[in-house]
Amino acid sequence: MKRFKQIAKKIGLTGKYTLSLTNERSFTGGQFVGTKWGITAPMLAEYLGRTPKADDMKELTQNEAFNLLYQRLWLGMGLINLDHKDVAALIYLGLTSIGTTAMRLNLERVADKLKHHINHYEVFTPKGIDLLNSLDHVALFKVLRARMKWCYTHIGNKNKRKNFLRLLGEIQLNRKTVRKGERRSPELTIQNRIPVNVLVELNKLKRKTA
Repeated sequence: MKRFKQIAKKIGLTGKYTLSLTNERSFTGGQFVGTKWGITAPMLAEYLGRTPKADDMKELTQNEAFNLLYQRLWLGMGLINLDHKDVAALIYLGLTSIGTTAMRLNLERVADKLKHHINHYEVFTPKGIDLLNSLDHVALFKVLRARMKWCYTHIGNKNKRKNFLRLLGEIQLNRKTVRKGERRSPELTIQNRIPVNVLVELNKLKRKTA
């Protein structure tokens, strides 16, 4: 969890409560729920096991959002198994800013540009993570960062474009492998890999919104 805290602290939990009738991230189960702290309506619904209400999202605290993102993205998407913190930070920022589908497609394009191929639906599987780890770290970082910059410069909302580009600038290349022994076996279940304090916070959220 140490690496995730370092990344989350640098990038921050962006975005207070918003509701966009044209953004699919605000919508789930036939309900307009909104987004907050980088948590989308489908993400909250997936965790709660039911369609959330707008009030569920509005009452979501920053600490609850942090723990949900740790479970859903860092563990659930396999970012914990990435060898380089700076690459993981870029992908984490992309997932919280432009969504899972867009990041799958972008990483597929990045791999193709580096002369490797992975189908976008396999990107966040053990196979996809292993492929990303096999690529040259410096080249992967530079190509991925350039791709994300291109995506952000084409965002219509001026404030969002400016904010995402600022956050992208916070992530710098570290040519050294910064992890030591944190990598987990993909055979381990998410439940077994979640720290006790995170489970406690998430269970509190489940009970509060039940």
